[in-house]
Amino acid sequence: MPPKPKVLLKKPGAGPAAETYAEVWLDAKGVVRASVPELQKVWESQGIVGVGSHGRLYPKDGQKFLDELPVMYKSAYLWAEPA
Repeated sequence: MPPKPKVLLKKPGAGPAAETYAEVWLDAKGVVRASVPELQKVWESQGIVGVGSHGRLYPKDGQKFLDELPVMYKSAYLWAEPA
């Protein structure tokens, strides 16, 4: 069975290394889940704005949503990277 796609949301740590703020993955039904319940609630109600061709995406959009996280979250304070 291939590994499930996962994205990590990172933030600056106390030292030189970044720390993981949240893990985001696809569940068995292809819906995105987050380890931080507050993020999950916001994404389910507001979604994220994807690239022009995708428009607004929600966790139920599965892999498209997961693929957009590194585009959506790319600041010095919070960023997403594939795990």
